[in-house]
Amino acid sequence: MITEKDKLLKMIRKVHTSLRYFIDASEELRNDKEVVLAAVRRHGIALEYASKELQNDKDVVILAVKNDARALKYASEELQNDREVVFEAVKMFGRALEYASKRLQNDKEVVLLAGKRSSLALKYASEELQNDKEVVLLVVKSDGVALRYVPKELQNDREIVFEAVKRSGMAIEYASKELRNDKEVVLAAVRRHGIALEYASKKLQNDKDVVILAVKNDARALKYASEELQNDREVVFEAVKSNGSALEYTSKELQNDREIVFEAVKRSGMAIKYASEELRNDKEVVLLAVKSNGLALQYVSEELQNDREIVFEAVNKHSMAIEYASKRLQNDKEVVLEALEGNGYAFEYASEALQKDEEIVYKSLIMKAVVDSYYAFPRSSR
Repeated sequence: MITEKDKLLKMIRKVHTSLRYFIDASEELRNDKEVVLAAVRRHGIALEYASKELQNDKDVVILAVKNDARALKYASEELQNDREVVFEAVKMFGRALEYASKRLQNDKEVVLLAGKRSSLALKYASEELQNDKEVVLLVVKSDGVALRYVPKELQNDREIVFEAVKRSGMAIEYASKELRNDKEVVLAAVRRHGIALEYASKKLQNDKDVVILAVKNDARALKYASEELQNDREVVFEAVKSNGSALEYTSKELQNDREIVFEAVKRSGMAIKYASEELRNDKEVVLLAVKSNGLALQYVSEELQNDREIVFEAVNKHSMAIEYASKRLQNDKEVVLEALEGNGYAFEYASEALQKDEEIVYKSLIMKAVVDSYYAFPRSSR
């Protein structure tokens, strides 16, 4: 005869979403070790719904935390104070240290293991261990952002901060004001993550060595450079060479520098958006921009949106750029056919007259079908 226990075990072992069957099971079944072991083997977090007796069963709890370290939250106080159990949990997920006993949050070996798995673990370590330089140094070497959970005194420790920013440049955010003004520390930070320049002192945001290194690693760092260096041709050239969109953060004067804008649009056609009005009307610059990204056509002058060569290049690169062409060129059959070649839906932006043209209508229907069939199949089958 098939019992309720047999049915439940079958569901737990066979059905991936079996947790709900365990939750709805009777109190008696949630106090059955065989059932609970099966449940936590499938979903460690099922320990929450086990009986108090089994939440205090070491076999059950160890299996649960091995599958989901968060299950430690539902273990008995006794097992939250069991070194072997907690070790298994933090080995799986460092943040599980949150649910360990105060005694084990003060256990150096446990905290070191947890800190290696998650920087957040340091937040749950005892105050004594948060102030232990050896512990902090080992944890930030594993994850620099752990500096966030370190006492102010150690956030001003040069050795600790240096190790932290070498691992994660963004850790500089949590360093003391004094160390955010330390050139060697800041250089290590921006070498790792250029955007860390945001947290450097004003003095170092105006240091050319620091800023050039930062923008070479991440052009967006130009946003945080001093006004003086945002207007420095060498700095800006390095930034746009890395990412043309950095043109947004430079001075009006350099947004009108033909060589700089030329380099920017070569890297990113859409950077033309930040060029001066004069250069958005420079045919050679604009041609390079639309060859990089056809949609850059939306940011160029009306005069050049009416230039057949430019519009033809734009729609060749991106069919939907036809939306930004002049009315005259949206009525140019050759230009519209070129746009339709890439995407039948570009038909929407053809002139009213061309939308009645038999060849145009046929081409759009054919190319719409191509687009639709592409998106109809899963990526893996393409």
